[in-house]
Amino acid sequence: MTRKKDKTKSGDRKKPQHNAAPRGQHAGAEPKPRTNKRKAAEQEHHPNSDEDVADEADFMSFAPNEDESDVEAEFEFFDPKPEDIDQISFFTDSALAAIPKLSTYEISEAISAQTRVGTTVRIGDEGDMVGLITCLSFATHGKTVLKALRNAAVNKAGLASKEDGELVESFFEEENGPLGVVITARFVNLPLQLLPPMQEALFSELNWAVEDEPTKELKDSFKFTRYMYVTEAYATGGGPKKKAKAPKKKKYRRKKKNKVEEEKPEEAEEEEDVADEVEYMYIKPEDEFFMKCAEKIVSWVIPGEETVAGGFTKRKYIIFFQPGRVDEFAQARKAYWNDIGFYGRSVERLVGY
Repeated sequence: MTRKKDKTKSGDRKKPQHNAAPRGQHAGAEPKPRTNKRKAAEQEHHPNSDEDVADEADFMSFAPNEDESDVEAEFEFFDPKPEDIDQISFFTDSALAAIPKLSTYEISEAISAQTRVGTTVRIGDEGDMVGLITCLSFATHGKTVLKALRNAAVNKAGLASKEDGELVESFFEEENGPLGVVITARFVNLPLQLLPPMQEALFSELNWAVEDEPTKELKDSFKFTRYMYVTEAYATGGGPKKKAKAPKKKKYRRKKKNKVEEEKPEEAEEEEDVADEVEYMYIKPEDEFFMKCAEKIVSWVIPGEETVAGGFTKRKYIIFFQPGRVDEFAQARKAYWNDIGFYGRSVERLVGY
């Protein structure tokens, strides 16, 4: 068992325990481990109805769904450790699926070796892992395990437009500061009360890493100026751009004595590109916060996925956002979770809850 963190400024800091009642678990029953997790994660599934989407969500559940009985369970936060590699790999497969030429196992090795930054959630001291959140530095891993993630982001953005591709590529340039890749995955029936402390644990550790890492190079690698977050969600709209008409720009002609006279705008109209409005259906409620923070969003339809009821299609999203000042970013996260009340409107519209 890994050592829990204490609250001293340097070294290990204690991570909290949380008592909660997960849904779908029998009273007094031990959580049942799932078998062949990685094999099941790789099986293809093409939802074509709301019921199918719910079935897909149930796969990432850590307890049977035979009834809606509640039971108290103690969830504890731990540092990642090398011996967690197989369980971490299961969650990494889920978080980073559909990224071309990406080795999720190598990324899992990097996560398990980074013990100062990152949190795993377990049921009790010896229970199975039920959640993960961490952040890898592109300054450290950008030329190795995260290279395919960069290529996917740039290539997919470039399909939208040359300008988008160049913009996303600039995010990875060293002169723009280190970029942090946030990776998080969990079972869908993990109690939602745990989501805010999971986020707080990560961003607190990132702040501590700038102070506590043993070398200047490592400290600087965590001074992120921008974050990258990978997720999946259902969305409608955002397809081919439509043409909207707009008045032509006004023209000017020069008169004698350097005076400028404005001509009346012509009656003819020209067309400009306007993208369809996108409506999201979030698989994980915490994704809405990152969407709200987005500086740039890159997305594509996951191959083999079909449109479900309501015109929603499952898409892969790479979200770039800038945290700004640390205290302002923390207040923004707190305001979001207070706004939805942990169980608010975002959760109610999720399939599978």
